[in-house]
Amino acid sequence: MQVWSPDGSRIAFGSLRNGKWGLYQKPADGTGREELFLESDLLKMPMSWSPDGKFLVYWVYDPKTGADQWVLPLAGDRKPVPFMQSPFVEAWPQISPDGKWIAYSSDETGRMEVYVRPFPSGDGKWQISTTSGWFPRWRGDGKELFYMGAASFGKVISVKVNPAGPTFEYEEPTELFDSGHLNLLHGGQFYHTFAVSPDGQRFLIPRPESTGDADPASAPITVVLNWQKAVTSGK
Repeated sequence: MQVWSPDGSRIAFGSLRNGKWGLYQKPADGTGREELFLESDLLKMPMSWSPDGKFLVYWVYDPKTGADQWVLPLAGDRKPVPFMQSPFVEAWPQISPDGKWIAYSSDETGRMEVYVRPFPSGDGKWQISTTSGWFPRWRGDGKELFYMGAASFGKVISVKVNPAGPTFEYEEPTELFDSGHLNLLHGGQFYHTFAVSPDGQRFLIPRPESTGDADPASAPITVVLNWQKAVTSGK
């Protein structure tokens, strides 16, 4: 599992080495040396880098409390602090583009739902989804949240939000489309299952290999190379 730094110059990732799970960073261009942030016996993976570059939120699996979220300050003594640590599953946290909020999924109601909390204080919370929710992602301006909904995870849901006020304001969820995505949870719950372009108009979603025309959800995906040149040229 890897996450980009806000300026795109570095990548944070988790790795098991010499019997210890560690969080590392390295330059995104492949030059330079890796740097170890921290390590321990507990499985851990980075989840979200704050837009100001000061904090890294990471997922930890603790046999005592299950899936938790911790915050690693990237300045000073870099002492990690628990952010969400409970008997429930707290997973897939994503810090908002303005750095004021964090969206995540939790099963505290008995099924996975999407919530938002203030960041970095964590005081208070709002349940955003209504019929289950997984893998929240922010639009680039922070005014919309996307997540996978329904038991099959396949439907992409949108929620318009107002992140600028003192409290978190949001509208009712709206179903956008059925993605036909490939469930990657079988390999572990620390995956980011899909990505959204900053304008919220394009989605990168893993899908199974095509099984024929009878199943439109598994139709083949076309990969476009050098797409930025095509966009700027107007073709």
